[in-house]
Amino acid sequence: MLDLCRFTLLACLLLVPGPLRAEPADVTSAAHLAFIESLPEARAAVQAEHAHDLEHGLVAEVHEANAAIVAFLGDAWLELAAVWPEGHFGTPTHADYLNTFTLSRISFYRAINTFPGEELEGPVLSLLIGNRLVKDLDQFVADTATAQLAQHDPVLSLDWLSQWQEAAR
Repeated sequence: MLDLCRFTLLACLLLVPGPLRAEPADVTSAAHLAFIESLPEARAAVQAEHAHDLEHGLVAEVHEANAAIVAFLGDAWLELAAVWPEGHFGTPTHADYLNTFTLSRISFYRAINTFPGEELEGPVLSLLIGNRLVKDLDQFVADTATAQLAQHDPVLSLDWLSQWQEAAR
């Protein structure tokens, strides 16, 4: 269980927000669109950087790789969320919302993978949760980015989504 707690703490610490914006970002700005369009390439780079550890690493290396991907996805989502005012998601800040989402997913996966009278070994459970959390945050970013892109061009959002999905492989 210590590994799971360490992963959970590390994942949440990596999602600490930067300075708050006084005004929401402009979803229609060229800079914001360029950011969204750059995400699949950045996602592919993060995946490639950690691919060996994810496929062949020891438990600690897989944890670190998952934590790095979680941090990237969290940062990407926070930048995407900047088009809405703080509080838009029902929490004081976007980072609070992201942390609540992340912790709820961790709790959910822990709950459905432990049964009365038996408990998965800590490292096995933490690897399972880490892998699922990456998939959830990956979809979280994809949903947010495609909603924003669809404001401009629904076809562009579909093209972007296929690039994003390919980048995560």
